[in-house]
Amino acid sequence: MKTLFLAIACTFVLVASSSPSIRAQTAETRTAAGGTQKTGTTQRRVVRLPGAPPSSVPLSPAIVAGEFVFTSGQIGFDPKTGQMVAGGTAEQAEQVLLNLKAVLEASGSSLAH
Repeated sequence: MKTLFLAIACTFVLVASSSPSIRAQTAETRTAAGGTQKTGTTQRRVVRLPGAPPSSVPLSPAIVAGEFVFTSGQIGFDPKTGQMVAGGTAEQAEQVLLNLKAVLEASGSSLAH
């Protein structure tokens, strides 16, 4: 089980979405000025987490490109305290999934996709 938890914490996640909300957001960001870049024919939007402290590394939590959400790797960091969660691997893996859920929801997707 420890290998599974570490794999969750250390991997990059690609979530394909047929979610209408992502399609709508992507369409809206095509006309919006901030946070969108044109890369060929695909629009790309950087996801920002509301209320999250600024990162000490130059990474974004996720990028929405078309109907796909590309998330960065997650760790067992509690955004409320600014620290790694107390406990062991199981507690940190749970926090990783909570962090991933927050990133996906901020991008207009969910763990269901």
